Order: sequence, then structure tokens, then C-alpha cells
Amino acid sequence: MENEKNVDSENLPENSKPTNSWMWIKDTSGHESVSVTFVTVAFWLTAVNYVLSMFKQIGPIEIRSFDVGACTSFLVPFVSLYFGRKWIDASNGITQMRENLQQTSMSAQRSSRSLKGAPDNQDDDNS
Repeated sequence: MENEKNVDSENLPENSKPTNSWMWIKDTSGHESVSVTFVTVAFWLTAVNYVLSMFKQIGPIEIRSFDVGACTSFLVPFVSLYFGRKWIDASNGITQMRENLQQTSMSAQRSSRSLKGAPDNQDDDNS
């Protein structure tokens, strides 16, 4: 255990680098978020249940009436997870660290483009 080395993903070969999952929705800071994905799926399942409950029957399929208690008990834990996560990130400064990291990486990309002589087409300051 003592001889294990911390592996830096920047030094790994291209085919062994970890990849981002395709199924997580990005939050407002542009990072993939499990809590945003869960609350989005829970919201849409609740909304579809509500819309379908407006009809008594669609073809041979009979649809139950909308159960507010069941949908609330399904949706509230996911919404609590989302807002709890946002609160913890904000109180611990994680949101600010993510924004600073994103700005740093954007400026590093711009400087690497300027070193290569490529035009900087993504300059947001001129908009």
C-alpha cells in the first residue's frame, strides 16, 4: 500500500484516461451533476404522471388518477437533494472554486491558441 503512486490523469496515455459519462446533465456552472439529473428525471416523471391522469383511458390501457401524496413523496427527496447540494457547495465555496477553475482553464486555452498563432474567436469580452 505504501508503494502505490497517485496517478495524474494528465500523464496517462490517451486511451486510458477516464471519460465523462454521457448521461449526467450539466449544472449552471457547466459541470456534470448527478443531483440535477435526478431532479430533472423526477420532475418529468411526475409531470407525465399528471398529464396522463387527465385521461381515464388511452386505448386498452386504463390510467390511475393523479395521487398527490405519492408524487410528492417521490419528487421532494430529489428536490431536497438538489437544493441541499447547492447550499453545501455555496457554503463551502465549491461553486466559487469551480468558477475560478473554469476561468483559469479558459484563459489557458486562449493563451495556448495565441502561442500557436490561431485566432481567438471565442472572446466573450467583445460581445
